[in-house]
Amino acid sequence: MDQYETAVVPLDGSEFSRKALAHVARINPKAVILIAVMESVASALSRQTGIVADVPPDVARKVSEAEQRRLRADLDAARDELRELGWTGAVSPLVVTGNPGEQIVAATRDASADLVIMTTHGRKGIRRAMLGSVAEHVVREVKETAVLLVRP
Repeated sequence: MDQYETAVVPLDGSEFSRKALAHVARINPKAVILIAVMESVASALSRQTGIVADVPPDVARKVSEAEQRRLRADLDAARDELRELGWTGAVSPLVVTGNPGEQIVAATRDASADLVIMTTHGRKGIRRAMLGSVAEHVVREVKETAVLLVRP
């Protein structure tokens, strides 16, 4: 089989999501896009606490800027980890805001990526129905792209 051109690797800041990086080194695509998706402050507040509230714009901006810095640092660390694993291809970090599944699909399409490597928690039943599945959304929406799901 020919080498994959571009792999999209979604990371959420967790150690678990970084397990996908070892598969990048094994599969050896020519280029990788490391993507982190940031929720809006109001969405994160609602999801984490159940409180729906207007967040003052200056507070939202400060929280958003801090989260962007944290995510960029995480993507830089992931790039360094890829190098430590011996992978030498091109790495592009990407931090975006929005719905994780939709943003991963958009990045995959925008880059004409031919592979997505991502982790999945493998939830079933009510937990999956309540929490949704980013991985399931990606698999369903990127029909022309191979998807490797890494389980716990």
